Amino acid sequence: MTSNTIQVIAENWKKLLELRKAQEQLLSRIIRRGSLNSFRNFFAEYADNGRYLDFSLKNHEDMLEPEWMSRFERPHLEWIYQLLAAQDERLQYTAKIVADRRIAADRRALCFHAVFAVSTRAALPQEDAVLPHFWWYNHSAWDHHVFRIGKNDRDAYAGRLAIFLRREPRFSDAMRQGIRDDSVSVFEINRNLDNRRISDSLLKYLIGANAVKCFTYLLANYPETVFKLRSPQEWLLTVCRCAEEKFAVAAVNELERQCPGVVAGTRDPWGNTALWNTFFNYEQTDNLRSELIRLGCDPDAENELGLSYRLLMDNTPDDNDEDR
Repeated sequence: MTSNTIQVIAENWKKLLELRKAQEQLLSRIIRRGSLNSFRNFFAEYADNGRYLDFSLKNHEDMLEPEWMSRFERPHLEWIYQLLAAQDERLQYTAKIVADRRIAADRRALCFHAVFAVSTRAALPQEDAVLPHFWWYNHSAWDHHVFRIGKNDRDAYAGRLAIFLRREPRFSDAMRQGIRDDSVSVFEINRNLDNRRISDSLLKYLIGANAVKCFTYLLANYPETVFKLRSPQEWLLTVCRCAEEKFAVAAVNELERQCPGVVAGTRDPWGNTALWNTFFNYEQTDNLRSELIRLGCDPDAENELGLSYRLLMDNTPDDNDEDR
């Protein structure tokens, strides 16, 4: 490398540092005194036009303060929160907004949805998240965490709610066909012929295969065995988080029949109800949520963050909101 090349590289690097410093200074002034339009124009100028933008919430924590957030009306907030969450690689700063009770609950609920949207796409290991509520949304991060699960209280409980299987159980062809067809008679005959005991891996496989008749049959006829593997509360949260809606509705009703009041009384270690846990489910859950409410699950029950299912639903981002 020639001296001229080195000099050019050094000059370009100096210009880059100067540009970065100028951007930071301009953004700081906008955050302290600027309007929403000046804020948006800044990002349109540097991001939309492909110009270099080095933006870090570490340098602009004023944006996480209640006073800053209170400057904007609802139609603008979702755009801002989506921007914050997308720029915050580990969500450690935007997570603080949701947890900060000085900020109005409806605004924190909007931010919750923004963090949710980013979390489900991000490669976010559990140890990088400030609050467990955020890595729970991300199934790949959840799977990673379960694989290396610890033995402490909340981690152990969280691990038992997963249905991810790293190795598929070995079944005879006839039993596998019974599960595929969700035929209780074929499944149970071959389970006994194979001397296959009721295990956690078997029940998780039934959930993953949507074999609801086989699952509820075992639950109805061998409740002591099933509840030794996981408590009724754990099974309830598991199906709400992971099962297809038709499966989940039937399983929830059988669990309530076996253990009256379980739907109304169940909370996970972070104070979330079964309704809250349906947010993690990738499947359609409207009928499941209606059934949970019918069985006594309180949509206004708050979790540790002071947020409830109803608050989140009432503050779901509107695709028709303007200025987003």
